[in-house]
Amino acid sequence: MGLVLCAALWTAPAAMADVSFEPAPFGAYSPSEDVVLVNEDVDPLALGPSTVSGSDAAAFPITADDCDDAPLEPGDSCTITIGFRPSRIGAHAATLEIVVEGDPVPISLQLSGEGMPWLRITPTALDLGTLPQKVPGQAQEVVVENVSGRTMNSLRVELASQVPPWRIGTNTCRGAK
Repeated sequence: MGLVLCAALWTAPAAMADVSFEPAPFGAYSPSEDVVLVNEDVDPLALGPSTVSGSDAAAFPITADDCDDAPLEPGDSCTITIGFRPSRIGAHAATLEIVVEGDPVPISLQLSGEGMPWLRITPTALDLGTLPQKVPGQAQEVVVENVSGRTMNSLRVELASQVPPWRIGTNTCRGAK
């Protein structure tokens, strides 16, 4: 996937473009996106360094940038590759700015992505009630579901209670991926 910007006479008609990343579990990487700039002017276009700014800038690292190496000749293109690694669950946003030498306003693109949880646990809370010690209570089911689409190697389940010992009746998570 990628976004192609055509730059002519130091103005970019796609300056309002957005780059949206696939949702990713927080701490994991989403597939990278390429921003391709094409010089459609008759003169070479000199581009400066690209930067990412905003409160979530760290979630959008520039992993490759061949746009600030040399002037972009007419008809030539260059590519900026951006990654997305969310640091939390929820929406992330930042701005990619590409400096065009001689133009006081950089080309800017809005970057967005969604951090999602690795697991969904249903229900989110259990009411174990008050039971005398060593009297088994009614079994309650807890479903732990991998909603990230990623492989998970291990799962640890702990129960906390005022009346020990609690035990797990059936654990179908062992060895699950």
